[in-house]
Amino acid sequence: MDERTRVRWLTAVVSSPHADAVRFWSAVTGSTPDGSAGYVPLRPQNADPYVWLDRDDREVRLIVHVDDPAVAVQRAASLGATRIDASDSMARLTSPGGLAFGVTGAGPPRRRPAPLSWPGGHRSILDQVSVDISPGAHETEVAFLESLLGWPVRHGARPEFDYLVRQPEQALRILLQRLDVPAYGATSTHVDLACDSVPDEVARHLALGATLVADYPLWTTMRDPAGAAYCLTRRSPDTGALT
Repeated sequence: MDERTRVRWLTAVVSSPHADAVRFWSAVTGSTPDGSAGYVPLRPQNADPYVWLDRDDREVRLIVHVDDPAVAVQRAASLGATRIDASDSMARLTSPGGLAFGVTGAGPPRRRPAPLSWPGGHRSILDQVSVDISPGAHETEVAFLESLLGWPVRHGARPEFDYLVRQPEQALRILLQRLDVPAYGATSTHVDLACDSVPDEVARHLALGATLVADYPLWTTMRDPAGAAYCLTRRSPDTGALT
């Protein structure tokens, strides 16, 4: 891969139009919000921001940081992306399946966060973006994201899941989920936390204002105070592997 377009860092974006959601995600991740409008980075302890809260609901859900954004945008377009607009700081595009993502400069090397320990002794970390893809768009979307990021695709533990092999310096994993039925609208995303005790983590999130949606063998689906879905997953906070 051209070093100018190599992914140096990934940022997940969570729509957080309400102040309650900002407080919630700050507490969930043990981070400090840096700002109050627009894109609000969450600053972890002893690491660099890799989750941003979007106060204006501008639809971007994943931001790719590279050395040369202009070249990366051209490459993304050659792979099938559509350019929406650009500002001084970031270009916005959509994937073939309609996933809105951003391309921006890399800046200095980043520090990956460590899992956090909570009262009672369990640990967790927000470490994964699940890309939720309609069946008809799945093959094209997986191929696009694999090429865009330059990370090889592997099959997951269940037939509806693939994932991209995370590079060691990256804070975020990318899970590729084929939905059972066609989704309404474009490819979407949600974030996942790896937990070594999902019941304890569910209780922590409920106390912070989340809502329990459904419990499954490998994950529990929740909603934040703004109504956004996310999952608490039975995975190692250190490696991201299923436990």
